[in-house]
Amino acid sequence: MNQINKPIRIVVPAFKAEKTILQCVQAIINATACFTLWELVVVDNGSNDELKAILKLTPAQIINAQELPSAAYARNKGAQGFKYGILIFIDSDVIVEVGSLYHLVLPIINKQAMATIGNYSKDVSELNFAQSYKQLYIHHMYKQKSQLVQNDFWTAISAVDSTVFQSLQGFDSSFKGANGEDQEFGIRLTTKGYKILSISKAMGKHLNPYTLSKIIGNDYRKGLTAMSNSLENKVPLRDNRHAKHRSVISVLLATCVPIYFTLSLLFNLPVGITFIFFLFWVIFRLNLIQCFVQTKGFAFLMKSIFLIYALDIVRFICVVAGYKNHWSTNKLTPSLTHE
Repeated sequence: MNQINKPIRIVVPAFKAEKTILQCVQAIINATACFTLWELVVVDNGSNDELKAILKLTPAQIINAQELPSAAYARNKGAQGFKYGILIFIDSDVIVEVGSLYHLVLPIINKQAMATIGNYSKDVSELNFAQSYKQLYIHHMYKQKSQLVQNDFWTAISAVDSTVFQSLQGFDSSFKGANGEDQEFGIRLTTKGYKILSISKAMGKHLNPYTLSKIIGNDYRKGLTAMSNSLENKVPLRDNRHAKHRSVISVLLATCVPIYFTLSLLFNLPVGITFIFFLFWVIFRLNLIQCFVQTKGFAFLMKSIFLIYALDIVRFICVVAGYKNHWSTNKLTPSLTHE
């Protein structure tokens, strides 16, 4: 790896991060050997009473940003004043691999893109079932050779030219928590003509303490926000990497199963067609199923298959609710204007 002499600032927003922050920071330090000029800023966004004590032996600079419970606000505070160079954003529960940061910034230095995003790895060792499921699902959905992404961004592992970031005034801090602010930033990047590149070699392990209920709630919440961002900004839903053709068809087939089964009971239709819908759903989710089997084995798949199906139903609900909310808002807007 060649040495990179461009100024780099790595920003880690930290909310309830005491269990993972040290591993996160140590991994970042291990990945900075290729950087000549770099600094690490950990932004305390709340509920981190022991943060200074935990990081006292690291080069991390800790700043306070607890005025708003918002990952967007915390990242903006961490990026404040850094006008010339490259900003890297890493979530506080992500353990980046050694070469990840080098591969993340190289396309920006070479002017191939103004922003880059990484992926989670297939390393799910020591993770529970829910954590393993979520990480492998994201890995599969984002797995691709380095290619351009439109109207999307992903702050778990990401980088952006600081001049571009400052010109766009950073993330929209009206987004509370960590939900949708990265996609909205990606929409603005694309609107302004800046290229966003997905980097397959920039990977990390995710230590978020997921449970099954948290995964379902998280997917519903983020699904609604993604729909809102896409509809309000009039960008194609297909630009969301969770809404590619196979995924869309899978969601529709998953929804057909309970709908047709109910109709078959009400109108004495052939119940066997329900199984056909389910079989086609399996076929369209086969790539994801193969990823699970290859990584964790058949027993893991058997536990996962019901969750994959349930989350496809959740995604359909998000689409319906998203359109309903959007239409309701648009109907209300004219009357409010005339008052």
